[in-house]
Amino acid sequence: MIGFEELSLALTIVTLFLVVVSVPTLALTVRSSSKQLKRYQLLRSLADVGDAPVHIQREWDNIRSTIGYTTAVVEDIERLGATRPVIFQIQIASVLTALLLITGLIYGFMTDGVAVFMLIMLAACLLSVRYGNININRHVEEYSRVLKQLEENGSGSNMYG
Repeated sequence: MIGFEELSLALTIVTLFLVVVSVPTLALTVRSSSKQLKRYQLLRSLADVGDAPVHIQREWDNIRSTIGYTTAVVEDIERLGATRPVIFQIQIASVLTALLLITGLIYGFMTDGVAVFMLIMLAACLLSVRYGNININRHVEEYSRVLKQLEENGSGSNMYG
């Protein structure tokens, strides 16, 4: 017969696995996209790259064109959009962690050290979801700015043929 402690141990292992796999994946993907957006914005703001290596000059040429910049930002948005399942996994891990923490403290089978660890896991989950959503929104805002700029310049009216 399976007892409550065995069930909570199994849920704890599943939750820990979700957190260990999902949180670093989301953090690395979002950090990479954030750095890439800052790079695009920096290259776009430069008037000339001077004697930069050829690959940087080519990237600068691509980013300076509005369509090239739009394409780069859309690719980053798609990459961040692919993290939605990871965000969902982290949200599930947050709910499971909170439930395990509450039941563990109510029934008294959780030591103080485990409770602190569960609180740290819960905080990591919530912060990573918030960090991911903030950066996704920042990319979408940049994309909206570019589309507005295209519309004002009149070059976006026939963008798709």
